[in-house]
Amino acid sequence: MNTTTLRLLPEKEMDYYYYLKNITALIKEKYDLSVTKISPVNEPENIWATWNHCNMDPSQLCRMVINFNDPLVALCTENSYFWVTELYLKYKNRRMGIDCLSACKTVATHAYKLDINSTSPNYGLAYYDLLAYENPFKHHHHKRLIWMTEVSSTFPFAEEEQMSEALDLAMNLINFVGVTCVERYYFWSAFTTISSGESLIWGSGDEATSLKFPKKYFVYNHFTNASSDLSPNVTVRTCAETNFVQRPGDCLFFTNKSDNITVFTNRGDEPLHLKSHAHTLCKCGLCCTTMDSDLTCDPSNWTVLPPKSVCTCTRQCNTRRRHKNTPIAKTVVDTYGGLRMRRPLSSLFITLRPLLNTSFN
Repeated sequence: MNTTTLRLLPEKEMDYYYYLKNITALIKEKYDLSVTKISPVNEPENIWATWNHCNMDPSQLCRMVINFNDPLVALCTENSYFWVTELYLKYKNRRMGIDCLSACKTVATHAYKLDINSTSPNYGLAYYDLLAYENPFKHHHHKRLIWMTEVSSTFPFAEEEQMSEALDLAMNLINFVGVTCVERYYFWSAFTTISSGESLIWGSGDEATSLKFPKKYFVYNHFTNASSDLSPNVTVRTCAETNFVQRPGDCLFFTNKSDNITVFTNRGDEPLHLKSHAHTLCKCGLCCTTMDSDLTCDPSNWTVLPPKSVCTCTRQCNTRRRHKNTPIAKTVVDTYGGLRMRRPLSSLFITLRPLLNTSFN
């Protein structure tokens, strides 16, 4: 790489390819882990990155992937923002035989939004993108899986803004899983030693002798629980569309029909009352994360969504309920070679991203 321009020299591209092939072979040999897809460049448009980084415009990135001609290295373009990923994928150069959408066999993207308000205390920092983007391949002859491979908050005051951030994470997840139809959804980091918007679990300093589970940890698990059966089938609507609420509100309905689990998100400042026919979904009551409670389950309450809350309900009352103080991120769902499996998290002290893995009709 040219360390002045932070660009991979074209004459070094095949060396880079052989490096990727060799390192994945070594991982298989030493750890018996099969790496099936690699994104060759992370955030290729990020010319402002403060870390070791390689910049790459779509013409080079997609030409390089085409020349590699290997499905192992065809996960792209993994830009910071979904709208930039869409721009990269639209790049074509017929004279040079470059078509980014054809090159990227699986689409990767991040789901950030940059705060560009110069008067904001968070100016220049990345946060959850709260917009809903339609799946760009819904009616396209190029059918592509989309993986959302990174999102978190880089805003300060993560401890003080726990519930607000958790609700924004829920909105980001609902939009990207339910509207954009991403197949995989990854949070950036499982653990940091300090309170941070970039992790789901916090330690208590360098020693990390105790763990703290912020609101977003519990909110994230409402959705991972709703997607953790062997054949998830997810539907997302507003609560008004489903006619479940007594009055309109900032409420979303996320249901896994295969596993009979529904997640309600009430972002409003007032409680929302579900209509009587919602009892068909919530026969066992609601388990809610709120400003005042990490996780409270009430078998007798299937009608009221507390203000600023994320609640789960099920049709099957034998579904196991977990105690409020018991960590519930015990499993992640992953796919290897088409086999969907649930595997234990042997350690959460890693920066690998817990996974929400879903598929759709």
